[in-house]
Amino acid sequence: EEARLLWDSTLDEVEKGLLRGPYSERQMNNRYERSEWRCMVRFAVWQGKLRCCDNAAASGHNDAAQCWETIFCTTADWPSRVAAAFYDEGVCDVLGGTDDVASAYRKVVNSEPAYTVVALTDPGTGAVSFFEVPGFNFGLKTAVIAFNSVMELTSEIMRRVYGVVCEHFFDDVVTCEPPFLGSSGQDCLWTFHDSINLAMQLKKHVPMASSVRFLGCITDFTGLRRL
Repeated sequence: EEARLLWDSTLDEVEKGLLRGPYSERQMNNRYERSEWRCMVRFAVWQGKLRCCDNAAASGHNDAAQCWETIFCTTADWPSRVAAAFYDEGVCDVLGGTDDVASAYRKVVNSEPAYTVVALTDPGTGAVSFFEVPGFNFGLKTAVIAFNSVMELTSEIMRRVYGVVCEHFFDDVVTCEPPFLGSSGQDCLWTFHDSINLAMQLKKHVPMASSVRFLGCITDFTGLRRL
């Protein structure tokens, strides 16, 4: 049953354009030279739902990858610090909302898809099929750094070019602005990310409200009016 669900989930990614395939070994050798592609074995991880994970540790991909960059992330008190900054400017009403990038790692395109191939057994035939991942595999250690660097750029663009007061923690984006701006900040966030094929996930959209949950912590902005 798990093998069937894993296969169906993989085909669903193909339908969404996040994977290419399935291919046979012969087809992969035609796409690349015989020694010029490497695959990872796909397996299932249960995180409230089945998630496809590619074993980049066992295949040696993670050992071969060099990570020259590091990651700097915001903290859960960011909405509070934004509220304090607004308060210092005489603004006592602040709202907050959150968004989440859909299929995050898969959306950041890599330059060497020959090395992000996954192998998976078709439960119907027992044959091994191969899929190309144009983005990054869940299980590849470089996926986190590569994706986060993209979100660092998009967050800076939102703030510096469009004037949206927002920040991100990997694929989670929080927006905190005064009520008179309505939902314009989040609307701009969605429009921009749509334009670069890094769309937000509708079911995880949390509209602007007087309190916001970000990284597991709730910030209640109504306290500003009592100061």
